[in-house]
Amino acid sequence: MGYDLEEDTWDSANDKVKGMGANIGEATGIAKLPNDPTFKEGDILVANMTIPENVPVMRKASAIATNIGSITCHAAIVAREMGKPCVVSAKGVTDTAGRTVTVSVKSIKEAEVRW
Repeated sequence: MGYDLEEDTWDSANDKVKGMGANIGEATGIAKLPNDPTFKEGDILVANMTIPENVPVMRKASAIATNIGSITCHAAIVAREMGKPCVVSAKGVTDTAGRTVTVSVKSIKEAEVRW
């Protein structure tokens, strides 16, 4: 028994992408990829997935969102340790890079990135 997302999580008509909530909370900032040299405190990290080398950027991020992953993936575990909102399995979230977005997580089933 588990929680499966619908295949299509991208909702351009409503300017949002849904995902799986890995840590509750809400944050707004500029979505940036982990290798962006302009990444600064308060930006939103958007990545295909995270790896240990991303931890310094994850510390600066006000929230984390990934294209793939589950509640036991690297991004989810680190976000919980750091107390940051996190949405995983939000397919296409990296396409929001450069936009001002809001990461909103109310539960595992109520998680989205809006722009």
